[in-house]
Amino acid sequence: MDFYSAGQQPPASPRPAHADPGFSALELIVVLAVLASLATFALPGFSLLLERWRVRQTAQSLQWSLLHARTEALKRGSMFIERLPHNAHGCRQAAAQRDWSCGWVVFADANGDRRWNAGEETQRTDTPPGVSVVRSSGGAVIRLDQWGMMDGLNAQGFRIAAPDAAGPARTVQAVCVASGGRIRTTDLGKSSCR
Repeated sequence: MDFYSAGQQPPASPRPAHADPGFSALELIVVLAVLASLATFALPGFSLLLERWRVRQTAQSLQWSLLHARTEALKRGSMFIERLPHNAHGCRQAAAQRDWSCGWVVFADANGDRRWNAGEETQRTDTPPGVSVVRSSGGAVIRLDQWGMMDGLNAQGFRIAAPDAAGPARTVQAVCVASGGRIRTTDLGKSSCR
């Protein structure tokens, strides 16, 4: 039998009419305080993770640029890689020729001046902010001959690091080019091509 058909009212709800589902202000403040405490402990680890990712990304970009330049040198007869004096992220380099921290450009030298000019570029890489790229020896330009060899038979190396705000680098990788042309990237923490 139905309550409505018998003319009776349904039984009253055990919940009071003024009760509103949700959180009280006190519960919300406690949850926010716990989340803020957890974030305080997690941020230093997260910044180290981002630092490692930026260094690894830069090392892989450099490795791919070197491989790209070798491939193009085999096709075209020669290629060049030159450091950028500045980039879109506001990077300004020191006068040292070994500092490649702003990035680099791979280009075919159409006019023979061994310098990058507009229209010669085949690939450009701007490094992320806060990453240091230093070439172990040599200057601002790398030449690749028709066999894909870089500036003769001397081994090349690049040290890529994200300096700690307090001083020395915490995250370091090295991109190494052997005299035979093999390109490899070291594990994090190792900074030498030897």
